[in-house]
Amino acid sequence: MNTKNTKIWIIFIFAFCFAVFLLQICVKADTQQAAVRHSFHITYKSKLDNTYQPMLVKLPAQYDPQKKYPLLVVVHGLGGSPLVVQSIDSMIQIGLATRNTKITLAEILECLALAKLIFPIDSDRIFLAGFSMGAIATFEIGLSHPDIWAGCIPVCGRIENFELVPNGQNLPFWIHTGSLDSVVDPNNAREAYKKAVALGFEHWRYTEHKNLGHSFSINWPDVEKWMLAQRRKKP
Repeated sequence: MNTKNTKIWIIFIFAFCFAVFLLQICVKADTQQAAVRHSFHITYKSKLDNTYQPMLVKLPAQYDPQKKYPLLVVVHGLGGSPLVVQSIDSMIQIGLATRNTKITLAEILECLALAKLIFPIDSDRIFLAGFSMGAIATFEIGLSHPDIWAGCIPVCGRIENFELVPNGQNLPFWIHTGSLDSVVDPNNAREAYKKAVALGFEHWRYTEHKNLGHSFSINWPDVEKWMLAQRRKKP
């Protein structure tokens, strides 16, 4: 091998090693970021309309596939994107994407089935939370199908059918509103809570956060503790 070829090989080997080094740095950085977030997107083909749909997933930091976890299903607001609660680390979360202005039970059930297929889910500790439009869905779907959920957390939403409230006899609710919410009037959700109290539902809670506008930023550590104390109540 002549001197020229030797130099070419040296340059090639050096470039290759440098590329591997950069790749290792990138992989390490991605791993470190993933360790902080523990969240990622899944794209699945829906059997409802044969379209590809995104779903945001967040796993506990110490996720163990041999252990069963509670599941928190989160529905975002109008015009939003899949949403999870970053501060909650004790359960698996899935953030659903809505195709229209209103999510359907069929969409939620499809995502639930997918989550149960992939992750170890405790079927007696499945929770539904939503923000704004997603909170409206939380009221409607939670109360229309109370046998699915261990608890529901509507945030800055309203109930559209007060006749559903009696269905919450065995379903814990923690309703959250903002005193400064100019998008959704808190009075509606407050009235739903009053009706539940009149029915003797001691497992319903209502918190109207002072100085909170139309926001999903509530005291999630307290909500997490509340959820961990709940289990699905079977009639």
